[in-house]
Amino acid sequence: MGEAPVFYFDLASPYSYLAAFRLARILPAAPVWQPVWMAPILAAAGREWRRPAEEVRERQAGIERRAAGYGMPPWRWPEPYLAGRRLGVEAPPINALAVMRLATYAHDAGVGEAFARRAYHLAFGEGHDITTVDERVIETAVACGLDEGAARTAPADPGVKQALREATDAVVARGVTGLPTVAVGDALFWGDDRLEDAAAALSGAST
Repeated sequence: MGEAPVFYFDLASPYSYLAAFRLARILPAAPVWQPVWMAPILAAAGREWRRPAEEVRERQAGIERRAAGYGMPPWRWPEPYLAGRRLGVEAPPINALAVMRLATYAHDAGVGEAFARRAYHLAFGEGHDITTVDERVIETAVACGLDEGAARTAPADPGVKQALREATDAVVARGVTGLPTVAVGDALFWGDDRLEDAAAALSGAST
């Protein structure tokens, strides 16, 4: 088999968590977990994160149904997502930039997947707001083997900031327009419901 597939994700994306939960079961090869920041990706594609309240409620209900069908733990929405239900397009944008910088640091330290999985559960399994790197997020990083002091300073580290910026710019240039996306060679599969297509492409590439 050629190069490993790449799983592009943002911890603020509930659809990325749906995909993350099934990756190991669906894909025939382990992907590289690459953190990227969703906001510039959506902006480059001319897409808006915020939606009318009724649509937010419908989308969240659909996510919960998918999660239950996948056998995931009960879903709990952090407060910024609940605000979307109430306020629609007037809700503040959900910005997890700081935790994505920490995810980038974890990736470079070799524990990116472990951190992402724990952070996803913290957000959508426990309903904890991860738009700031608070004590619960630091505890999650330490549980993955990261040094506490390094985890605290990582989001402000210029090198970490640059690494996330470059990774995000690279996926925009590659043509990624939404998350989650799985890349198999030059092919891009956007959406948690495209994992089976990505798996088929991987299986074809290995024959």
